[in-house]
Amino acid sequence: MFQFTLTLIYIILFNCLEFVYGMEKGSYIGCYKYEENQEVILNVQSVPDCVNNCEKNGFKFAILSNSNTTCFCNNFLGELGNSSPSEKCDEKSVYSSRDSIPSLPKNFRVVTLSEESVRIAWEKPDNAVEVTSYEITASVLSTFSQYPLRNTTWVYSNNTFQTALNLQPASKYNLTIRAKSSEGLGNAASEIVETPVGIPDNIPPPPIILSRSGSQMTIKIYPVVNNNGPISYYRVLVLNEAAKQMFQPEFLKNYQDSLEDNLNYYITAELTPEQINENFVIGDEKHYGKYFNAPLLSSVQYDLIVGIISSFNGQTKVAYSNSSRIQQEVLNGEPMKDTSLVTVLLIIGIIILSILLLVGVIGFFILKRRFMTTNRHNRLSEQELTLQGPMISVENSAYLPEDEQIQINHYKNLKQRIRIFSLKDELSVDAHMIIGVGKFGTVCKAFLRENTDNIPLAAYSIPDKSLAIDQKKVMLKNLDMLIKCGKHDNLVELIGTSESSHMLYVLFKHFPMNLKEFLINNRVQLPNRFFKISESQILGIITQISHGLIELEKNRIYHTKLCARNIMLTEDLVPKIFGFGLADYYTEKDLDYSRWTAVEVLNGNDFNSRSTIWSFGVLLWEVCALGATPYNNISKSSELIHEISRGTRLPQLKYFNDDVYQIMLYCWQIDMGERPNCETLSQAIENLHEDTIIPFISFNLYQMFQYEQYKPELEFSH
Repeated sequence: MFQFTLTLIYIILFNCLEFVYGMEKGSYIGCYKYEENQEVILNVQSVPDCVNNCEKNGFKFAILSNSNTTCFCNNFLGELGNSSPSEKCDEKSVYSSRDSIPSLPKNFRVVTLSEESVRIAWEKPDNAVEVTSYEITASVLSTFSQYPLRNTTWVYSNNTFQTALNLQPASKYNLTIRAKSSEGLGNAASEIVETPVGIPDNIPPPPIILSRSGSQMTIKIYPVVNNNGPISYYRVLVLNEAAKQMFQPEFLKNYQDSLEDNLNYYITAELTPEQINENFVIGDEKHYGKYFNAPLLSSVQYDLIVGIISSFNGQTKVAYSNSSRIQQEVLNGEPMKDTSLVTVLLIIGIIILSILLLVGVIGFFILKRRFMTTNRHNRLSEQELTLQGPMISVENSAYLPEDEQIQINHYKNLKQRIRIFSLKDELSVDAHMIIGVGKFGTVCKAFLRENTDNIPLAAYSIPDKSLAIDQKKVMLKNLDMLIKCGKHDNLVELIGTSESSHMLYVLFKHFPMNLKEFLINNRVQLPNRFFKISESQILGIITQISHGLIELEKNRIYHTKLCARNIMLTEDLVPKIFGFGLADYYTEKDLDYSRWTAVEVLNGNDFNSRSTIWSFGVLLWEVCALGATPYNNISKSSELIHEISRGTRLPQLKYFNDDVYQIMLYCWQIDMGERPNCETLSQAIENLHEDTIIPFISFNLYQMFQYEQYKPELEFSH
């Protein structure tokens, strides 16, 4: 009897499990007893209605009363009833709803919303299904950004109930959250959010003065890209240059109100984006927007400023250009009219003083040249390869700031800090195997004999005895840069020097492949992959490059030619930064670095440490784009400078995530103070290692994938 009872229990349990895990949706499971306090979902007309409602709410079982009109939901079976499927159920009929998935997360809400982020919170779902994680998706509904924004998904652990998401200003998103169990994702709770307008991310260029005649001035306003909101208007400001009053945007008024408040600046017009397609005349006495375009005083010189007004959902943000000073002659060469007598006399005085100054400078150089000729032979014999005193000359590939006072003694540094090799006993230089060409000579293959090994080197062959004094100073300073860096895993490795009667050889470790070649060569489509190297290896290379830049920054050396071709790779994929100091030479044609150059340098300003950060952002994009040419849709350098100045940036590709692209955008800030330093930049890249759920880049093949274009003809000087 006991054995029969156990067998019966086993059969019942087995059948229950078969019903629970083997039944399709809507299948009848059986007749079960439940407590009377079950929550009534609703009154229904049929079994499918009850099943669908329980499925929608994430429950496993749909339960109907005897009347088949009252529907309940539960994740557990009750006590087995007394009827079979073929008989009338005296208890409650139970049907399979679907696999057990979580119900909606409760109380999904927006906590705070700012221009660039949203903080959201939620609570655990009501039903008893075990949640393994939460999946949150931000779907872009509308945006003003010129950059392509992708729908982004984040995954959080089952004990996370609040987080902040990075969003684009002035953009509408559908935020959805789903709870996930081992059986799959539950239904989504959603919130529509719209971020406020942000401060325009690009400063407009100053207006160009085309002509001035009497009380009017004709100007050209160039359009600008704003990714943080719409461009509602272009605002034209007029400033009286002679008043020397500080410009304070918060006090801006129209012409009449500015006169009454004794302000030397006023708003003369607000123009729509369509109106700036034509040249604009200041002083035509018309109204533009709500502002009167007042005539100018012919005897007064003015500064002009252009602002972009971005209004969205009742909020307005503004960005202003630098001032554009009126020149004595306009761009087309026509002299300005109605110039006052005082101004004319001032111009004549300046011309006379300029002539006197020019005569003085010419006389100085004539005397200096005579003096140098008299002492040339003595100075050459004393100079040799020794340089004492401060060095302030700038070399193109990298330089030390002018305030960096350096006392250099060439021979002393060689003896104390690097090795000098015997050309006869230790070194073999093959002058016919040319690797590249540098500023001071050719770079050849060489071998260092150590014990029984021949170590491959690159030998920079410099005819130092025939270098002019100025060339020798620059060469020594470039050598000192490498000495100053010492040994670092991610910088060019200076091995030492060797000398013959007419040649100085500067020796580097030789690496046959640079990062550019490595990226292009590994563009191979494999099953489900479009790149041979792993994502983690690429991230490792990027991280180590940032470590090398930290070392350069510590030594106050600014790399001005940072790009993938100037990163050499060891066999173990350890990057070595080349392209600065004497480690600057080209192997094919001379490179055109304008595509990697910071916007302020393109516009004629001095290079600084934050200019290197801009270049690193382009290098980071170049690596993520697998060696593609930056701005490969722009062929002319003049167009490139114009496009970058007006706000055009490299695009985010589909296979790298928002975090790494945000790092690039930080590097490309117009305001240099907003760019990170090397330490902060390196830390941001280190943080990419920590996100194991959403990798910073994925080389998994997807539909319609295409490689970003590599156009070598755009990367070399013509």
